[in-house]
This record gives sequence, structure tokens and C-alpha cells, in this order.
Amino acid sequence: EHFERSECTLTARMETIPFFSRIQGVICWLETTRTASRSSLRFYPLTFLLLLLRSSLRRRFTLHETIPTPAGIVVVRYFFPMKLPLLRSCSAGAVVGLAAALIVSCAPVRAAQSYPEPAGADSAGFVPIFDGKTLTGWDADPKYWRIEDGMLVGFVTPETLLKANTFAIWRGGAPADFELKVEYRISAAGNSGINYRSVEIPTPAFALKGYQCDIDGASRHTGNNYEERGRTFLAVRGQITRATPEAKRAIIGSLGDKDALATLVKKDDWNQVHLIIRGNVCTHLVNGQVMSVVVDEDPAARMASGLIGVQVHVGPPMKVEYRNFLLKTLPVIAPAPTK
Repeated sequence: EHFERSECTLTARMETIPFFSRIQGVICWLETTRTASRSSLRFYPLTFLLLLLRSSLRRRFTLHETIPTPAGIVVVRYFFPMKLPLLRSCSAGAVVGLAAALIVSCAPVRAAQSYPEPAGADSAGFVPIFDGKTLTGWDADPKYWRIEDGMLVGFVTPETLLKANTFAIWRGGAPADFELKVEYRISAAGNSGINYRSVEIPTPAFALKGYQCDIDGASRHTGNNYEERGRTFLAVRGQITRATPEAKRAIIGSLGDKDALATLVKKDDWNQVHLIIRGNVCTHLVNGQVMSVVVDEDPAARMASGLIGVQVHVGPPMKVEYRNFLLKTLPVIAPAPTK
């Protein structure tokens, strides 16, 4: 019988040995196109021997001879003593079984397949950037920001209505490639956002320009990628977009229906935002669901690094609470040049 598998070609056959007109045993031949040593080939009949034992034949299987050839083919002959009634029971199926076992034994070893698994806590490399007690490392207008029960709280009252958006700005650095995790809770009328790779503008005070992960109490915009004081909507929830020069944003893929994704955002409860910002790709996740992805191929407009901040938006009285800011700095990946 002749079999082929992967890079190995094997030929296995049986021939009988006559002795005083009676069949005393079987010679099993193995031919392989791979040059192999006697020691390495001794493993192959072991597989067949186990196969025979499972078939209750229970006979010894010993090396008869090894015949190398100039072409690099190795012929190995094994002797399997058998009585005539037993030999008759070894039909072509036994030969097929031998060849199959040999092929399985000498086939190239392949790595076991594996699949992605849930990341669990996924906390490796993340460091806190808010201590929950003070504004150390942060800069904000105390008229609109305070510390309360371990949270950074932004608020607007009827007496303090805003004329321009204001931010609490982290002063600990200007990350380029990074991941940021933060939890938030916002009132029904609230409007906020998490800015990154942003620059501070001179006026008004505490104002940022740059990428923003939108957040609002009605979940109309939560998860969007909005460029504050810039190109405005880079991607709406559920979109994968490519931003190119001339302020063009093209939808190149979908993450799901915008309204269906909104149902994953909890109202008047805690949600987690996870930003993955690498090179010119900005990915926004909320509660483990990817909400938007932007591939920014506009070299004149995109920012490679910048400030992080959280926003209180112009509008009616509101309240937004942030906690558990965790930042992981990543090795910088330079964006591919735009053609």
C-alpha cells in the first residue's frame, strides 16, 4: 500500500516467509523518501506494535534489517512471527493499518491549535494616574471640578452654566501610543468626553483641542470619535473610518448598528471606557465592546501624542463622575506614510 502525507511518502507492504512449506511469519517493509537513521526509524514500528496489541494479536515485532540506498531512501524490514491461522486473519486491512500508523508516526509535528481567550482583569502594565484623594497631577477649574468619595467629579449648576467646554487635564505626560481605562457615571442630561493626544489652547482656560471619546447621558454619542475644536466627527458609534486630507472621512467597515450598540451602555450607572491608541489607529471600547475605529491618514491634521483630559460640556446642569484611571504606555509605532 502506498500513502502520501505532508512532506513524507511511505510505502508499506508485507511478504510471507515460507519455511518447510508453511508460513512462519511476515516481513513488513517500510520505505521513506526521507533519509533517516536506524534509531529514528525504530519509533515507527512501536506505533504499529501498539496497534497490534490493541487488536489482541500480542506478538513480538523485531527489526529484521535496514537497507539504505544511494537515493537516500531507507528500507527497513521488520519480522513479525505469525502462525498460519493468525496470518490468514491479517488481510489487506492489516497492511493498511500498518501504513497508516507509520504515516501518523513520521508525519511532521504540528503545533496544537489555540484560540484567543478572555483577557480577564488585563491589568499588566497599567498604572493609576489619579489617586482618588487629590488633584495631584491634574489641573482643573475648581468651579467645575472636585474630588468626592474617590472620584473626579465634573459638575455644572444653574449658577455656573458654561460658555465654553472645560477640562480637567492630566499633567503627568503627553502619551503617544497607549491604552487608557477609566470608569464613568453621568447624569441623564450630561455631556462629557475623554480627550487624548490633545493640545491645550490659550483661551479659554482649561480648553483642549484633539481626539475625544464622546460620552453623554442619553447615549446618543457615547463611543464616537470626535475631534474637539478640529475635524468634528471622525467616526460615529458602529463605524470604522479612514480619515484623509481635505477633511474627508470614509466609512470602510461596520462594528454594528449604532442604536443596538447604545443598549450596551448603562444609564445612570458605571461604565468602562477602554482606549487603544497605536500609530494612526484609534480604537474606542465601552464595556468591552468596540464602538468606533479611526484610521487617521491625514498627516497634517493628526496628532502623534498629546495631553489627556476629561470634559464638562456646555449645556444644562449636569454631573459626571470618573474613577479608576489606568494608563499603559506602549512602544511607539510610526504611522505608515501616506501615498
